[in-house]
Amino acid sequence: MQNEKLSLVEKLGYGSGDFAANLLFHTWNLFLLKFYVDVFGISATAAATMFAITRLLDIVTDPMVGIWADRTRSKWGKYRPWILFGSVPLGLCGYLMFITPDLGPDGKLIYAWISYSLAMLLYTVVQIPYSALMGVMTPDAAQRTQLSSFRFFGAFSAQLLTGAITLYLIDSFGGAEGDLSSGYRTTIALFMILATLLYAFTFISTKERVNDGKTLDSSQPSSDIKGDLKALLTNLGWGVLFVSALFNLIHVAVRNGALLFYFDYYVGDQSKAALFFSVGSVSFLLGILLANFLVKKFAKKHLLVTLTCCTSVMLFAFYLLPPDAYGLMLVFNCCASFVAGPIPVLLYVLYADLADYTEWKTGRKVMALIYSTMLIGVKAGLVVGGALAGYLLGLSGYVANQPQNQQALETIVMLVSVIPASFALLSGLMIIFYPFSEATMEQVEDELRQRRLAA
Repeated sequence: MQNEKLSLVEKLGYGSGDFAANLLFHTWNLFLLKFYVDVFGISATAAATMFAITRLLDIVTDPMVGIWADRTRSKWGKYRPWILFGSVPLGLCGYLMFITPDLGPDGKLIYAWISYSLAMLLYTVVQIPYSALMGVMTPDAAQRTQLSSFRFFGAFSAQLLTGAITLYLIDSFGGAEGDLSSGYRTTIALFMILATLLYAFTFISTKERVNDGKTLDSSQPSSDIKGDLKALLTNLGWGVLFVSALFNLIHVAVRNGALLFYFDYYVGDQSKAALFFSVGSVSFLLGILLANFLVKKFAKKHLLVTLTCCTSVMLFAFYLLPPDAYGLMLVFNCCASFVAGPIPVLLYVLYADLADYTEWKTGRKVMALIYSTMLIGVKAGLVVGGALAGYLLGLSGYVANQPQNQQALETIVMLVSVIPASFALLSGLMIIFYPFSEATMEQVEDELRQRRLAA
């Protein structure tokens, strides 16, 4: 059963989970800072501080969720119950972030802190087990690459959808009087309901095969959490991937957090952002479709270094573009998105490889713990990037809903070009130090298969 081929429905079901996740997270990533500053009335600096401080909790909560998920016993398996029972409160808290209660300045900030913190915690509760699910659906590296491709095709289809229609929906639901708070509230409600239904489909359509849903064997006592963490943290491969993920998501968050400001104040037409987001997401999806072909031709490590460096070059080009060069903006965005498409597919396959290597080397099954610690890097990158965008805007003299001074405009341009490009380059250069070759992982996969069959 462990080598059973996955059906198309199961692959689609797994991919729908990241479609759901990105209906939530990509919407937050693109629109939350703008909503807090221009609609809810929180300063950019206060929002940036909130993003940074609340995420310090992830250092504790993310590994704990991973450890608990690895030790979950249920008739549905280890990871699928977390997706089912966490998705409803996640959708509710995601909605609550975008309502605008009539509170004073301090009350608004307190409300934002509470709703944002709860939403991020629940996102962890659902997304860590979802990420780990790929590793127990199949032990086969080729099928994992296919699952990762379906996952990120779902993820960036959601990004395409949110980038293409969110501004239109906000304007439409805001009515003729332009009530942005109502527009945000109704749009986010629709997204959260759809995300919850898609998570349910993931639960229904997928199956945990590796270890037949059992959590532990006799060689891994359930209380030995310290041993699990030691096995992970002393692994050079883990450290390389963690730092690379941190730099990669800083580049994503800085740029995404600044793009609406870029089109609103530098280009002078925020409506042009919708097409920009859409063509970028389509290009990214095409890049994802290329991932399976590339993996058959080249080593994953070399691919990641090359693709990330190419992405960096494309982003640097935005520093040279004048505000009226919209056509060139679309071209460079398409190119950057296309070469970046295979990157998350390859990274998440490496995470699963790392979990297999840890099990092969130490006998410890830490699939969810791997993804939880990587998610710390991902969310830390998103938070640092978002906070960096907010702080730099505040320091530049940015004033909401007003024409910006030259320093603010220059800062906005840097936030979509030089700064994210630099972090993208650092992310790619880190992968040079990844220690496990393709031949090593083939040996690991073969020996683990024999162990599981014997068990």
